[in-house]
Amino acid sequence: WTSEAVEFYFAPDGGAFDFYQFAMSYPGEKAAIFYSEGGNIRPDPYGPVWEVKTREVPGGWCAEARIPLSAFYMTRTPAWKGTWRVNVARAYRIRAGVDPVYSCWADAYGFRDAKNYKVIAGFPIRRAEEDVFVRSVVAEVSGPAADGQFAGRLKLDVRTAKAGTF
Repeated sequence: WTSEAVEFYFAPDGGAFDFYQFAMSYPGEKAAIFYSEGGNIRPDPYGPVWEVKTREVPGGWCAEARIPLSAFYMTRTPAWKGTWRVNVARAYRIRAGVDPVYSCWADAYGFRDAKNYKVIAGFPIRRAEEDVFVRSVVAEVSGPAADGQFAGRLKLDVRTAKAGTF
């Protein structure tokens, strides 16, 4: 992120614990991160499908992002409300080698201060049947075999609101 960047932040409950960050830069780099309980989850299991396009305009550049509701899959349906908190932030360098200058839309103490993001009402409600989550994963690894490779089974317990557990 050595160039200019624009970042979108979405907090489903307006609290300080869970929010999404979508960042994009002028050269077209992009990143998406989900924060929970005040920190970036590592290793990061979050990898949404979303798109961004950038282009030059007179006096600067613009970014257009397409973030489908499916990108917010870390928020379970019971926590999904019609009102979310949103922030838009920008980082840019005046010249190479100089620390970036930051600004954000919300009157927040830093970009990640979700409780102070702007309130956006009318956020689409996700249907209950779209709530899918992994209840548990258990790996049973055996080996190594004669060729040095490991083998095993993975037991996966997934819950979908429509189909139940399988």
